[in-house]
Amino acid sequence: MYKRLLLVASLVLATAVLLAQKGSALVKNNASKYRIVIPVKATETEKRAASIFKEYVSKMTGVQINIVTDNNKAVPNEVRIGATNRLSSKQQTVIKEFHKDGYWIQSDGISLNLLGGKGKGAVYAVVSYLEDYLGC
Repeated sequence: MYKRLLLVASLVLATAVLLAQKGSALVKNNASKYRIVIPVKATETEKRAASIFKEYVSKMTGVQINIVTDNNKAVPNEVRIGATNRLSSKQQTVIKEFHKDGYWIQSDGISLNLLGGKGKGAVYAVVSYLEDYLGC
């Protein structure tokens, strides 16, 4: 029991440190300025990837991050999952060339892009980010 509690406390502490991005934190003071953005016509894989991201951030921090579609006005502090209308022309070109399960994790210091190929790429991008950057 104590080992589990210690592990959870360690994960929460590590998450608080690792979520910082150039002065902006995904979760700060038990709240988040961020939202998860998916395409208005998201694939099932993109929807699943967004759900996984939301679920695990909530498990680690206790904070729920809303999922919205890209027909909402763009704002700073977005976690963009999949082929949203927020992609630059370079990102659009790169994503078209992905292997079906390929992915790309990219941040401009304010927003985070978790991009993937037509297969399971978006899920792989989310899982890789959670594992490699958040220690999940």
